[in-house]
Amino acid sequence: MTARSAARQRLLVVGAGIVGITTAFEALRGHDVDVTLIDRTAPLAGISGRAGAGDLPLGWTPRHNDLMHRSWDWHRDVLGDGPWRTPYLSVWYDLSPETRQMVLGGTTRVEGDVADFTRLLAGSGWIPTAYDVSWSYRISPKILARRLLDQMVQDPRFTLMTGEVHEAVDVVDGVVAELDDGRSLAASAVVVAVGPWVTSRVNSWGRLATDAGVRTKRVYGFRARVDPERRTDVMFADADAGIFAMPATRPDEIALSIKHDEWDVPPSSADLPDSVLQRGLDFIERRTPFGAVRSFEPRVHVDTYDPDAVPVVESTVPGVVVVTGTHGSGVRLSPGLAQDAVARVLGAPGRGALTVSSAVAASAPSSPGK
Repeated sequence: MTARSAARQRLLVVGAGIVGITTAFEALRGHDVDVTLIDRTAPLAGISGRAGAGDLPLGWTPRHNDLMHRSWDWHRDVLGDGPWRTPYLSVWYDLSPETRQMVLGGTTRVEGDVADFTRLLAGSGWIPTAYDVSWSYRISPKILARRLLDQMVQDPRFTLMTGEVHEAVDVVDGVVAELDDGRSLAASAVVVAVGPWVTSRVNSWGRLATDAGVRTKRVYGFRARVDPERRTDVMFADADAGIFAMPATRPDEIALSIKHDEWDVPPSSADLPDSVLQRGLDFIERRTPFGAVRSFEPRVHVDTYDPDAVPVVESTVPGVVVVTGTHGSGVRLSPGLAQDAVARVLGAPGRGALTVSSAVAASAPSSPGK
């Protein structure tokens, strides 16, 4: 491989999680560029392949709000709704004025659907009090990744490979990525999207993440099996307490995410503490219509955070950009993060050859929250 093709730039994307896959897709869609996507094992073998994701209208900061709106627009305009991203109603309990503005201030609040929602819950004999309702979405990272990869592999400009990249260095006419097995890959630019593994790397992007205040934090949750006749496609959330009970893909299953502080942990599995499990079970019994939990499956992983919970899109060496979606935002904000990363290394979108199948885009319903 030459250091730089005279006819076309080459972008190397390190990390085939959902952010890396979306970045590769955006580069091909918006630029006439060759793209190599590399992962140490396989696409979605890391954190984003092990966790479902609620695409919630949470604008924690102005930066999050901007990324959220651009990501929602991307899903609407580029892919449309499909099995990779499906809408559902969300019930928000006891919102403080600050949280209400954060949750509902930047998105379309549901008004006409409240009556239908109330009738839906009336069948269970359970009606909540003191709540707001908005739209949210369920993202399946695996289905979304497969949708994007299926499109990219048809493009001759795209290459998918495996290998561990331990550093990327600036050279006269581009960037050279050095692999642990001794190989070198030359490119015009590199985007590094390796998730919580970024803080454990002793290299330029590991140092950048550390200098930016990025830390790892344990994320606790579980999948709860409930009576399918009582399960609804509605999320119940206490944003201030950090508990979210959202519909999963199975018709008898709900997914819980439970805020809990355990910082600076390695990106590896761990047990679900009994105290955290009990918080989730209590929430289901007291604040949802789902009834008793029949069984549960722990879901424990690691995410990256920084002091302001703002996703990082920063340069290390010239031509190398590091992306990490902090505060649980990698999956739900991956389109906006991909746009920013591609713009940093390739400039404004140009004329790429990759387009989403018009049949898919035309058949998908419009996003109800827009």
